Amino acid sequence: MEYPKMTVERAQATVETLYGFRVASVSKLNSYHDLNFLISTEDGNKFTLKVTSNSAGQLESLTTIIDVLNLLVKNGIKVPEPVPTKAGNIIETDEQKNINIILVKYLSGKLLENVQVKQNQLNDIAFECGKVFGQINQILMTYPVNNSHNRPELSWNLLNTSVTHKNIPFIEDKDLQKLCKDVIAKFEGEVLTKLSSLRKGLIHGDANTSNIIMQKLLGGDGLEQCWGVGGVIDFGDLHCSYYVFEVAIMLTYLMAKAVKCNCDMFTVADYGLKGYQAVLPLSDKEKDILNIVIAQRCVQSLSSASKEICDQPENTDYIIIDFSAIKTVLLNVKDRVKLV
Repeated sequence: MEYPKMTVERAQATVETLYGFRVASVSKLNSYHDLNFLISTEDGNKFTLKVTSNSAGQLESLTTIIDVLNLLVKNGIKVPEPVPTKAGNIIETDEQKNINIILVKYLSGKLLENVQVKQNQLNDIAFECGKVFGQINQILMTYPVNNSHNRPELSWNLLNTSVTHKNIPFIEDKDLQKLCKDVIAKFEGEVLTKLSSLRKGLIHGDANTSNIIMQKLLGGDGLEQCWGVGGVIDFGDLHCSYYVFEVAIMLTYLMAKAVKCNCDMFTVADYGLKGYQAVLPLSDKEKDILNIVIAQRCVQSLSSASKEICDQPENTDYIIIDFSAIKTVLLNVKDRVKLV
């Protein structure tokens, strides 16, 4: 995979030149494949500068993402709002450096990943997350899709099992490797063969706890901080896929969060599912495969992390954040999936 390159100094110059803002500070944000910079301006506003590789299909995908962000903003969903350049462009392409540049308004708050909560708090947060992603999927039902939105080459597309097969050997634990192979065989045999009976549309595709912004709420008993979902970020994996996949992805990372907070993962998952179904109820067929899809997302996450550590050893600390917790989720969910 080709990774974009830009220094902090260049990011500042880019924002000042293209957007006309007087920059007070720039800091690099964690990310897997794209480059993200937090831009603070002298007038007190904050933005995220996103730099992506201009590889085949990227520009078209970015255009869709911009359209989706604007649609969600219009419908009252808190997502990063795109900002045009002085010339009125939303996407700026640098052909020489082979990169695309966009600027979006920064959503203030704290990542769910970094919020410490107890069982009752996480239950409520999971329910709210479910509702938000249900609303996103419901709104995007109105967005016209075509074959280009399928993005079969996307490494985080759950349908792209070929990439996962290639990544599994990078998992050092041989027992875990074997389990991952069993899960992917189950997924390919019992989910990929039933796709025609599942509902689909544009999905966020990466509903993890580092893409959910939390904000402090007034209230509480003085002993516990109250948190509410303040927005959803990073639509870089947006693609047309199955709604049950969106739910499974969200539940995977909520369960991993439960592990980190010493909460019961299945209780948290139940609340997340109830929240989603309050907006978009799942069919019986979708519910039947939910645990298999959760297990497959765990396999995808573990194998991808193992491969990324080899490719980007300097990002090991960031990449490994979820590894132990996701492994725990998989070891528990596998008991609810009859593996061959």
